[in-house]
Amino acid sequence: MHQGLRLVAGLIAATLVSWTEARAQEVNLMQGVMPRPGDERVTAPNQFKKDGPWKIGMSHFGVNANTWTVQMAHDAEAAAKLDKRVGQFILLDANISQAKQVADIEDLIAQKVDAIIVTPLTPTSADAGIEKAVAAGIPVIVHTGLTETDKYTVDIQGGGSTSER
Repeated sequence: MHQGLRLVAGLIAATLVSWTEARAQEVNLMQGVMPRPGDERVTAPNQFKKDGPWKIGMSHFGVNANTWTVQMAHDAEAAAKLDKRVGQFILLDANISQAKQVADIEDLIAQKVDAIIVTPLTPTSADAGIEKAVAAGIPVIVHTGLTETDKYTVDIQGGGSTSER
């Protein structure tokens, strides 16, 4: 399974089960994974604690954009199937459409998912949805894509490159 998605699955579990006050660099979840520069926020222990089965939603910017995105989507589905705590995994494909991604996140919020994984199309395409989800008490994991908002719960940048805002 793709190493980044294993980390995402682990962070979802940690977020929903019992998030500690340690940051990624302090617990060494994965070598080289660090908070965004300047991001010193800490999620309170047990803030999102919930017994399973969980309903996890994923808003993907475009599953068929390239072979890596296809693999990421299928690995996420496979990780969800392997985790008995995940009762339902909903993968929504924005098909490289900012309007569709906005609608997808709104749909996941309306379905009252327990967590949302977002791979943003652009640095602003998912911001309003991320903020709305977090305001509704839904933890949001930003995966492999930048946002201009800082209202997400966890940020994981995958792939082979690093970038700064």
